[in-house]
Amino acid sequence: MFCGFFITAEYAVVKPICHSIFLSHYGAKLFPLLWLVAIPINFLLVSVYNRVVFTFGCFRTLLFSTLLSVIIFTLSSFYLHKISWLPFLLYIFKDIYIMLLFQQLWSLIHSTIPQARAKYLYGIIYGIGGIGAIFGSLIPGFFSVRFGSQALLLVTPVFALFLTICYWFTLRMRGNFTPEHKDGGKGGLGLIKRSKILQTILLLVVFMQVSATVLEFQFHQVLQVELPVQDIRTAFLGKLFSLVHAINTFLQFAGTYLIVHYIGLQRAHLLIPLFLGAGAVGYVFVPSFALLSYNYGMVKSFDYSLFSILKEMLYIPLKVEEKFKAKAFIDVFAYRSSKAFASLILLLIPSGMLLSCSLVGIFLFWFLVVARGLTTPEPAPTLG
Repeated sequence: MFCGFFITAEYAVVKPICHSIFLSHYGAKLFPLLWLVAIPINFLLVSVYNRVVFTFGCFRTLLFSTLLSVIIFTLSSFYLHKISWLPFLLYIFKDIYIMLLFQQLWSLIHSTIPQARAKYLYGIIYGIGGIGAIFGSLIPGFFSVRFGSQALLLVTPVFALFLTICYWFTLRMRGNFTPEHKDGGKGGLGLIKRSKILQTILLLVVFMQVSATVLEFQFHQVLQVELPVQDIRTAFLGKLFSLVHAINTFLQFAGTYLIVHYIGLQRAHLLIPLFLGAGAVGYVFVPSFALLSYNYGMVKSFDYSLFSILKEMLYIPLKVEEKFKAKAFIDVFAYRSSKAFASLILLLIPSGMLLSCSLVGIFLFWFLVVARGLTTPEPAPTLG
């Protein structure tokens, strides 16, 4: 739980800073190219991770990951204005490193927590992470104007240090743990081809990330016009994500359990595209910055809480190799590479009413995939 707290706290500091700096250097129009370029970098880092974690073990891999993040964020704090391509690299890295850290944490969680406890412990674990995200987002929200956006990157080594210490204690209490996914992405892809539920999980991840990416692009297009000053924009994003993380925390601690308990796992999955689709339809008829901010905030809230917890529940009845190999492919590579599909949409339909209508279509297809493809057993109606 403490590991999740420090991971999300650090990311909550880095995310609004990277968004705001990227908009200042390149503008929103370059986002689709960024997400396409990130695919080979993403695949390379995931391939390296799968080899390193099996060769050197969990702790050394996490230590390398945190040291790399500290180096990149510290250098960026001093040299962003001197190296023209550094904001581009910084944005790509912040998207990939967070998934690698969570992959290392959740591989350990899945190998430790039994199925009977996962149904309620997963929400608590995510909830502690949500508190960390609220805490972290307050830093850019209230200090970016005073100290400058890039200067706040210097606080990230503190979170990285505490994360490393907590992860070491977790492994020490857990006992020896050797990752079982040495085949990496190749083995995971083969497992996905043979499993209907894994294919459905993959599609759910793709739909969530494509819709979130399209909304993110729409939001940043309007944001750079409404708030052209970098540090003021960073403060706005920090406060917006504070609200997002507050909603996350409620859904993580209580909301998800109540939803699953009363309406079931499959219907809970149906609720997400239905709710987000309603917001997208509303924006078609009332295209305002306030409603767009609401839609963007809600897709991020659901992505970080309800969707993530429900997705993790789908892994519970699967085989051990599916939880490691297939999960590594879906939750790291496919999770971020889904933005490439969104980039193609944005290159063909960069803005306007047609893009908003396309987003409505994405939520509709998402709803149909869940209705027809999700056939996992319903969870027990009690906590125990």
